[in-house]
Formats: sequence, structure tokens, C-alpha cells
Amino acid sequence: MNNIIISALDEQFYIDCEVIETKYEYPQYTGIEKWIIITNLTEEELNNKYAEQIAPLRPFIVLSRSFGEVRNAYRRNEKKHQMRAIRSVDIFSYEDGEIETHHPELLARLKDLCWELIEFDDLHKAIELLPETQKRRLKLYYFTGYTEKEIAIIEKCSSVAVHNSIDKARNNLKKFLKRG
Repeated sequence: MNNIIISALDEQFYIDCEVIETKYEYPQYTGIEKWIIITNLTEEELNNKYAEQIAPLRPFIVLSRSFGEVRNAYRRNEKKHQMRAIRSVDIFSYEDGEIETHHPELLARLKDLCWELIEFDDLHKAIELLPETQKRRLKLYYFTGYTEKEIAIIEKCSSVAVHNSIDKARNNLKKFLKRG
């Protein structure tokens, strides 16, 4: 019976409060508080109502729900811009040798992709033939420098799925370019 009461109290705590780990939210933060609790309750109300739940979180910072709303709006906006940038990734311009002049690091990243000398126009055309998911992940990995794990987080999928997709994209490019 006691476990039922505690779990109901835990559930109510997570309804009343949002708990954030400071090192993930603010990587440069050097204070001693390891947790942020976003709630409309005062610290005294937290102590009275949720003493057991907040004990392992001490020391912590209490912030208002209005701060939480602003934070969530900011995060949604950042996510929106991040996804817009991902959807509109353009590999690079091919004109006037711009790739060699302005982006030498891209040439290095292409070494494992380029098994023979190929023209960049041919590579661009081959990339455009890839399925959308393979194309997007290949561009994020090779041309914007995201890791497979970062792409998985952005796309809310597993790292294995991203790895397999990039691997299939490379194999498809080999096929497209050999046919070309």
C-alpha cells in the first residue's frame, strides 16, 4: 500500500515539476547546483509536499513555470530552424573550382567515398538520384560534419539506422557512378 502512495506522489511531483540536469542544459555552468526544478511551487512548498522526491536532487535551483514556457518556446524555435536547415542542405557549388578553393576539407571527407577519380558534377548528379533519406543523411554526414549519433538524435532514430542508410547511400553512389 505504501508503494502505491509513493508512486502516486512521484507521479504528482512530475506533473507539478519539470526537472532538468544543469550540465546538459547549460554545459558551461560551473555552479554547485546539479538540477533545475521548474514549477509554480515555492521552495518551501516543494519541501513540504515533495521532501522525498527532491532530497536526491539537492542542491537545486527553482525556476518558475513562466521561465519554463519561455525555455520551451525557445527550444521549439531552435528545433524548427535546425530542421529547416537540414531540409535545405545544399552540398556545395561546383562552379569555377569553388570546392577546391573554399572547401578543401570536403575533399578530404570524400576520399573514402571516391574510389576513383570522378567529376564533381557526376557526384552531384549521383547524389540527387539517392532516396531522400539516404541523400539527407549522406549530406549531413559528409558535408556538414554531423556524426552518425548526432544525425540519429536529430532524426529521432537509431545510430544503426543512420549508419546503414549512409552505407547504402555509398553503395548506391558506386553503382550510379560506375554506370555513368
